[in-house]
Amino acid sequence: MKTFAFPTTRFLVICPNTNTHFLPLSYQSVYIAFDPHPSSKGASTHITHFFAALQAYKSPAALLTLAHGPEPELAGVGHYVFQSEEGNYLRRGEAFSHWANEFLEQNKTLSLGHFRDIWGGLAVLHHPHLRSVYEVNGLPSIELPYRYPQIAPSTLDKLRELEDYCLHRAETIVTPSETIRAHLQKRGVDPSKITVIPNGAEVAALYPRPEGQSKPYILYQGALQSWQGVEVLLKAFRYLEDFPDLQLVICSGHKPKHARPLQRLVNRMSLTDRVVWHFQLKKPVLQQWMQHAVCTIA
Repeated sequence: MKTFAFPTTRFLVICPNTNTHFLPLSYQSVYIAFDPHPSSKGASTHITHFFAALQAYKSPAALLTLAHGPEPELAGVGHYVFQSEEGNYLRRGEAFSHWANEFLEQNKTLSLGHFRDIWGGLAVLHHPHLRSVYEVNGLPSIELPYRYPQIAPSTLDKLRELEDYCLHRAETIVTPSETIRAHLQKRGVDPSKITVIPNGAEVAALYPRPEGQSKPYILYQGALQSWQGVEVLLKAFRYLEDFPDLQLVICSGHKPKHARPLQRLVNRMSLTDRVVWHFQLKKPVLQQWMQHAVCTIA
């Protein structure tokens, strides 16, 4: 075991089964994300575009992410992946922070650190000479209770403390949502350092209609957590009985097991034949579904 100190607390970290020795490095900037990449999730799309912008602004840039199954690191860029068999989210996050800090310690030419979460933030902010950008898409103190309903209030308090540390210490904050901006301002974050960059959409080439999908359909593409409102969407779709051929296609970046409660709801409402499920589609396939939908639901 190894004790790794951050400015606000001390974490007891079991070093993961991964090589924390980095070759001599000379990167100018680094993007750190406690997310798997590349993957079919929306977070991966954010990582792709923000990292491309970072490369254009201050190159060479390094990318530190979680591993995504057997998929390799991205070719042609300095992509480093963290692998750990630790099942506990908090301990895995702490170990990721330690691993990211090892990278920063061994790269003396860095001047800019961009991070998506508190775990990357603790590492970047441990090096005050780095200019820092915090990309806030969500906060664990808000999201984790949906995933872990039994999480202790004291744990959430500690997470909020770490969030506030990162929010107030980061030089710049970017977020895709005015709602998140308002929440951060309520938490005392300086409004002048928050920039909203709305999610965009790529104008794709023409794609053929998805194979086997002859009926018209409405498309929902996104996550399945309760706050996304998919249950409300399913209940509303039930009232479109005047369009018997219309289907609802749900494309989620989650694994199928995360859809089971919603699928049980579909069965209870006798919508099984009208709701089509797809999971973790590759981007070109997802673009086929998006291009040929009657409309998409956000």
